[in-house]
Amino acid sequence: MSVILPFILAMIIYYIYDNFTGEMRIEVALSSLLNGSPIVSNGWFVIMIIYLYISFYISAYLTKRNTLILVFLLLLSSFLVIYLADYLDYGEWWTNAVFCFPLGIIWSLQERRVTNFLFKNYRISGITLAVLFSCFFYLDESFNRPVFRMVSVIFFVSFIVITSYKFTFHNPIFYLIKSFSFELYLYQGVFIRLFHSDTFYIGNRLIYTILVISSTLFLAFMMQHINKLIGRFFSISIKNNK
Repeated sequence: MSVILPFILAMIIYYIYDNFTGEMRIEVALSSLLNGSPIVSNGWFVIMIIYLYISFYISAYLTKRNTLILVFLLLLSSFLVIYLADYLDYGEWWTNAVFCFPLGIIWSLQERRVTNFLFKNYRISGITLAVLFSCFFYLDESFNRPVFRMVSVIFFVSFIVITSYKFTFHNPIFYLIKSFSFELYLYQGVFIRLFHSDTFYIGNRLIYTILVISSTLFLAFMMQHINKLIGRFFSISIKNNK
């Protein structure tokens, strides 16, 4: 619900926006969840996350703590969604990072073994991952094969993760916005489009940038609080019903 509820609220906001700047029918908005073009800007990412969370829950429920079968089912569900997205012609960006999810599960289950192996010689591990990422990124740019992009993403994410074990960034701005960073992702598209629309076209790049950032921050902050209020309301209702 921490993903689904904010996404539903975002769909409502985008639906209002699309009707404000043009025309959007409710059936078109709902069908966008299945046709590969969600009305929420970059909403494909959220849809994929919801799918992966559901597949993880089902896999964990079925396997009953059997790690090997759990990983197998997660990999199977990853292959399944890749095939489905390709069959529906969604675009490779929907799935080029999907294997990072089972990788994260494996990493968390075997964190001590993984980190002990990588940290035996931290510099060599870091350089190796960086080189492998660069090689597969180059192959992807040269031959444009989805498999090269998937592998390059895995090595890139692995490099970032092991780097985070050694380096931590302490910035008050990060701490300020991290609580509503998901909402920032969801709502940036509203103002990126609005201030370059026929309704409110901002030609000056500096003013455009300032307005997009400030408006996104304000709306994301407000929507995060609305999301919390709705979540509390449902929690209280469930407790009362029990």
